[in-house]
Amino acid sequence: ISHSISIYTESTHFHPAMSGLIPFGQGIQSPTTPTFQTSLFISTRAVYQPEPGQPDPDELIRDVPFPAAAFSAFQSVTSSQVEYIGNQSSGGKLNDNQTPMRDVPSTLIAHISIPQTSGPEPDWVSVMNHFKTKRCLDGIGNLQDFYVFMVRIVLPNTIIDNRRLLHELFMEKRNLSPNVRFRYDYWNTHDPIYTQPASERLDDKPIRPIRSVLRTGPTPNGANFIQWLNLPLNTPAEKRPCPGQLRHRACALDSYLCEDEATIRRIAPEALLHRTAKVLSLFWWVSAQNAWLKVYEEQKWVGIEQAVLPDAVMG
Repeated sequence: ISHSISIYTESTHFHPAMSGLIPFGQGIQSPTTPTFQTSLFISTRAVYQPEPGQPDPDELIRDVPFPAAAFSAFQSVTSSQVEYIGNQSSGGKLNDNQTPMRDVPSTLIAHISIPQTSGPEPDWVSVMNHFKTKRCLDGIGNLQDFYVFMVRIVLPNTIIDNRRLLHELFMEKRNLSPNVRFRYDYWNTHDPIYTQPASERLDDKPIRPIRSVLRTGPTPNGANFIQWLNLPLNTPAEKRPCPGQLRHRACALDSYLCEDEATIRRIAPEALLHRTAKVLSLFWWVSAQNAWLKVYEEQKWVGIEQAVLPDAVMG
């Protein structure tokens, strides 16, 4: 992985991998950071209520905290919590030391909390070099926790936003092809190669113990999130059934979402740093797709047909 992993260029109306196709979004300004509808972030997660007696697919993602709460719960973990989590199996007790444990660069948190995808993608490896310095408080522990935070919380929240927006689109345009280039599961055409954690350079045992990366609860279940992706969403009564175009397409992205944490915590520090950079690039790309979808939504989806790709391209 190069030190500057850039997959989406926002300054052009052409997708880098699709140069030569008809440009999309003519007459529509490049997106800035989107402001999502309140309905996307209601406290129960569910945007639309299920039919009486029917299961609510959003039950599967209730353990994924909303963005603001997630960042607060991640950043406020204390060293005493880490010590307790690491020793609870042997009867360890929570001590009174409440010193901060988190030492994640503020620039990194800023990039992922408010991704400015209208500008260039950050040089992720450079931003994360702090984890390698002697002044960093438990660099490898914080890097491991940050990686888990990305694949279990930040990336899922970004995908939830994308899927909500696609749901709104396909409810309005029932006959539109599913091959909209802004889909989160279109990632496969950019980087179809996924490296299993077990194929990375590993230590014999976890460098740090498995532990929650949040102060307020357990780390979300990745398998539940994958199950949610493969279920149809609830749709308003007057617009049922859920649009078939929303059906999830398996891709390399899926594997990141439910990796074995014990193996992740065995990956050698330098290898994990570069793996984290790749996940950050994936997050940035999905965030950019969300920004474009929001622009089209604000335009009542006018011109979205220009963003449909041929079947051969989508795979």
